[in-house]
Amino acid sequence: MTNRPDLPYQPTPPDQSTGSLMASPTSTLPQRLAHQGAPTSTGARTLALFSCKGGVGTTFLTAQLGYVLAQSRQRRVLLVDCVYPYGDLGVMLGESSPTGSLSDLLRNPGRIDGHLLESVLTHPYPHLAVLSGCGLVFLSRDDLQRGLCRVLELARARFDLIVLDCGRQPEPASQFLLQGADDLIPVLQPTLPMLRDARQLLISLRSQGISRERIVPVLNCPRRGSTALVQALEQALGCALVHRIPEYSDLVQGSTMTGVPVPHLFPRHRLSQSIVYLGQVLMGEEKSKVPDRGRFWRGWWGARKTLGASVVGKVQPTAMTLPG
Repeated sequence: MTNRPDLPYQPTPPDQSTGSLMASPTSTLPQRLAHQGAPTSTGARTLALFSCKGGVGTTFLTAQLGYVLAQSRQRRVLLVDCVYPYGDLGVMLGESSPTGSLSDLLRNPGRIDGHLLESVLTHPYPHLAVLSGCGLVFLSRDDLQRGLCRVLELARARFDLIVLDCGRQPEPASQFLLQGADDLIPVLQPTLPMLRDARQLLISLRSQGISRERIVPVLNCPRRGSTALVQALEQALGCALVHRIPEYSDLVQGSTMTGVPVPHLFPRHRLSQSIVYLGQVLMGEEKSKVPDRGRFWRGWWGARKTLGASVVGKVQPTAMTLPG
């Protein structure tokens, strides 16, 4: 697929004072994200999106977030589909027939080099590359880890940011990738099954030696009337949710069917701005306020009630005269 330079999304200009793509340690982030800003190893920073259940929008959010991060400050972003064996991250970005995939690289871990990596990448948008998902590859755990280490080592030298779609957390490959990521982003939904498994998810991550400061939970598609479930979910996790992605099922379905990101189609929509805001939070940038479409109507209704009360207070009742 060829690049599409005519993007409607207008990126924010980079900070000319620092010239850096990464956030500094003094960025205005929440306290539990303050340790972020630079990868633990040399090269690109790594974000890993995952969930304890399927169908919560992890792949969709990975595609949208990767597009926004690549276009906002022209970072070189690599999206890696690590969902085994049914990854469809490339389909979310309009790639129906990739030239290669991660499974092609992992079949011969010893032969992986920079040229082979470049040959299997697709570039659906400027500054954005996609490494499509795994097929059926029968490898031992050691060979799998060795191949993934080699792929990430080469990717860190060529990109500014790597975003991993790890799918459901219990997969062996996902567990290995989560341990090496700089930020772990569990995608959650306010449902009773998710509430039941949220605490177990945190215990599983902590048992792997992952500190709570690296976990950045995001709520996807909160519905009206789910406030109590959201609060219970935060109590189960033991921390506040970093951000909430609003629910617009029609836009999500349209983006999934066409393979075009929502911020590309509707850059000023509330869903697009919410994804932009999440990217700014993760990168420690100055955050733009998410537009509140209900603010106007709440203000109008409040002014109407105030005006009505003042008018009622000034109008004196008059005597009613019955006819004839």
